[in-house]
Amino acid sequence: MNKIFLSVIVILALAFIVAGCTQSASTQSQPSPTPTVDQNPPADQATPPDQSQPPITNPTISYDAQITYRTYGGNMNPQTSVKELTVNGTSATLSTLSSDNVLQSQTSKTIDNAVFTQLVDSMNANNFLELSNVYGGKNPDIGSTDISVMQTDVTKTVTIGTIGDSPPSSLNTIIAMFQSIEDNFTQSTDTMTNSPPSVQLMVSNNNILVDGNGMTLYTFDQDTNGRSACYNTCASFWPPVYVSVDSPAAGTVPGTIGIVQRTDGKYQATYDGQPLYYYLQDKNPGDMNGNNLNVSGGVWYVVNATS
Repeated sequence: MNKIFLSVIVILALAFIVAGCTQSASTQSQPSPTPTVDQNPPADQATPPDQSQPPITNPTISYDAQITYRTYGGNMNPQTSVKELTVNGTSATLSTLSSDNVLQSQTSKTIDNAVFTQLVDSMNANNFLELSNVYGGKNPDIGSTDISVMQTDVTKTVTIGTIGDSPPSSLNTIIAMFQSIEDNFTQSTDTMTNSPPSVQLMVSNNNILVDGNGMTLYTFDQDTNGRSACYNTCASFWPPVYVSVDSPAAGTVPGTIGIVQRTDGKYQATYDGQPLYYYLQDKNPGDMNGNNLNVSGGVWYVVNATS
C-alpha cells in the first residue's frame, strides 16, 4: 500500500515538472512585440529652427569719411620726403612733410563733391576695406604709397609698393583718381571749378593736335553725335578738355573748334565735332601714350590735324 502511494506521488510530481517546462518553452517561442515609436515628439523636443545667419556683406566706405593718399619719397630730400593728400567731401588738402613727419607746407582747395563721391564709389567697388585686411599694417618703404580711410574713429590702411609685395591691379584706378585730384593743385586758382581758363589748340611739328602746352589731345571712338561717352572712372584716366561758354577753346588750326555740354553740366572742347581729351599717363609735351589704346570701353586716337 505504501509503495502504491509513493508511486502516485512520484507520477504527480513528474507531471507538474513536464507541464512547467512546456509552458516555459511556449512563452520563449513567442516573438517580442515591436515597440511603438511616437512620431510627434513633445514640444520641448521639436526640431530646432534654422539657425543660419544672413549673408555677410562687404563693409563700405561712407560719404562722410576722410581719405588720405600718402607717398614716401625716401631720403633724396629729407625735408620733402612725404607728400600727403587728404580729401573729405568738398575739400582737399595737399601737404608736404619731412621724413620725421614735420609739416613743411600745406595748400587747401575746394573740390566738387561729385569728385569725392566718385572716389568713394570706386574704392567701394574695389572692396578697399577688405583689401586693408590683407595689405594693411605694413611699414612703408621708399617709393611706397599709403591709402587710409578714417570713419567713425576707425582707420583702415592699404600700403602699396612695399618690397616683395604685389597688390591687385584694381588699386591702380584708385591711385589714378588721387593723382587727378593732386594735379589740380598745379592750377593757380584756389578752387577747382567748372569754369577753366580758355584752352589754346595748335598743331605740333608732326601734325598732331595739342594744347598750348604741347600736351597731346585725343578722341574716343565711342563718342557719337558729338556727345561724350566718357564719365566717372573713364574721365579720371581721360580727363576731358574742359572749357566754358565765356572762354571756349581757340587757336589757329585747320579744323573747326567747338564746344559741347556734357551730361554733368560741364563744357568740353571739340575738334571737327569730336570731344577732346587728355590722357593721364602723358606726362610731358609730345607724349602719345594713349594712341590706339583699347581701354575704357573703346579705342582712343590722337587727332591728325593736317590741312
